[in-house]
Amino acid sequence: MELLKKLRWPGIVLLTVLYIIFKVMGIGGNIINIFSIGLAGIILTLPLEEKVYTSFFFIQGFLYFFVFSFAFYNVIVLMILGHMLLMKKHFPRLNIIILSGILLAYEIVLHVVYSNMEISYLVKWVLAFFVSISLMQNNVIKFDKCKAIFLYALGSTFIEVGTLLGNNGLLSSSIYDRFEGGMGTLNNNTFSLYCLFCVSLCVYVLCDKRAQKNSPFYQKYKRIMPILLIAFAGIALFVGASMLSKAYFLVAIIWAMILFLFNAKYKKRAILLFLIAVVSVIAIFSIPTTRELVNGVIARFGGLNDINTITTGRTEILLRYITKLRNDPIKLFFGTGLFTYTEVFNIGIYTGQNTNYVTHNVILEIICGYGLVGFSILLWVYLKAFIKDSKNKFYKDFNRFIPLIVFLVFGLSLSLYREDVTHFIILLCLVVCRSDLSNNISDKAQTDAEIDTTSDIESKELFFQKP
Repeated sequence: MELLKKLRWPGIVLLTVLYIIFKVMGIGGNIINIFSIGLAGIILTLPLEEKVYTSFFFIQGFLYFFVFSFAFYNVIVLMILGHMLLMKKHFPRLNIIILSGILLAYEIVLHVVYSNMEISYLVKWVLAFFVSISLMQNNVIKFDKCKAIFLYALGSTFIEVGTLLGNNGLLSSSIYDRFEGGMGTLNNNTFSLYCLFCVSLCVYVLCDKRAQKNSPFYQKYKRIMPILLIAFAGIALFVGASMLSKAYFLVAIIWAMILFLFNAKYKKRAILLFLIAVVSVIAIFSIPTTRELVNGVIARFGGLNDINTITTGRTEILLRYITKLRNDPIKLFFGTGLFTYTEVFNIGIYTGQNTNYVTHNVILEIICGYGLVGFSILLWVYLKAFIKDSKNKFYKDFNRFIPLIVFLVFGLSLSLYREDVTHFIILLCLVVCRSDLSNNISDKAQTDAEIDTTSDIESKELFFQKP
């Protein structure tokens, strides 16, 4: 029995790889469904914490994995929810149940009035919101943040490699909004967000020695973890760049600047980061494929004379939504539903026709959906989850906030909140940011007090663990 427990994650990884290989080769049908059912069966046997880890593992693959015609990610959410409901100590709080019920009722009413979208999507979205918020508020569950990051990066790498194979390497066709590939239909901007988010998470673990010390998972595999994380980050960096998303490169520059500023006081770490950047630039321009990629990126930014052209029309969309909100105080304060606001606002650009453009801005998206009142409530819920138990120390190393910054800044160019998987990206950000959720330490592990006494010395060392 103990051996079977140890084989569960290798089984998940193996079935995932087989699923992707068959998907890239264009082989589907019953074989794909067998892999999906096998994955679901293994995940069902996992404890709650491990089930949540699988939700991180499959984040970037949420569009590609199905059980027959049902999205596999929704299967994971339902299994987590069922597990929480069966265990008394994990049962969701009443305020979360009430908030989720209000959101669902509000969306259903507006759906009946304005939208033709299937109501099942609303239910799945609210369930994902309900589960993620419940996990954020749950003090019982303690996650190993390095394990959570590693599994997200591993799952993302599988999808990224599959995407490359399915599109024959360099994704030159991705200058368009969507393109077809072996892994399905992608939105290049959203996909590149997941890639850059993966890079920021991997670099964070490499930089944060406290997270490494507090992680039994990292300590168990500390000889190979730096190599694997660097490999995951490198693949994600290249695949994300291959999408030729302007937002990707702008946010990547912002991320690099913040990373360097946060680590400038650690001389050895800053010098090492600078050397890595120099070597990366040299490698990019010395390899024909990556040099071609750079030329494609430069071509995308060439001839851009105004901010609206640089943002590919997003500035005009933003201004039009703001104008309509200013002219209708009721919509400004209470919104028109997250899944119906496009029909209500009827924003059209380029042709001047009513093309129902989404906001392309996650903050504006929430305001259009739930108004300033709803936005304030959601903000309060998230902030409460992030800052509760303030007696726990928030350490001086702010690298753990960088992935959250990357997600928020990139989100200013995307409509992300209506995707149910976004709730678990926010949950992962919480796991990374909060010290009390980052520790899953046994009694034999070092205490926070012991770590604090050596933090000044450790901050001056290189961030790689010595074998």
